[in-house]
Amino acid sequence: MTEEEVRAEARLYALECLVCQMLATMHLQIAGSDALSVLETQRQQALHGARQKAFPELGDSALSDLMSAELEVAVDRLAGMERALLEGVLRRRGQPRQ
Repeated sequence: MTEEEVRAEARLYALECLVCQMLATMHLQIAGSDALSVLETQRQQALHGARQKAFPELGDSALSDLMSAELEVAVDRLAGMERALLEGVLRRRGQPRQ
């Protein structure tokens, strides 16, 4: 990995963290102590959508399947990051995990 690729990965990870923090804040404001169950419902819907997503613009069904699988993994990883943030906040508030 080149130095520039490392920088790009670091920037991408920083953006992922920021987005997860913003979404966690939103879920806490909207759903309160029920934020984890709301997140789980949205995660399941997003994973289903990722599995169904096709990328015909890639011009190759194998690449389209790979992109769909990678999207599914990425969505699941980001939801996991958000879940960890929510669990930490709820634990500090003394609310049980769902």
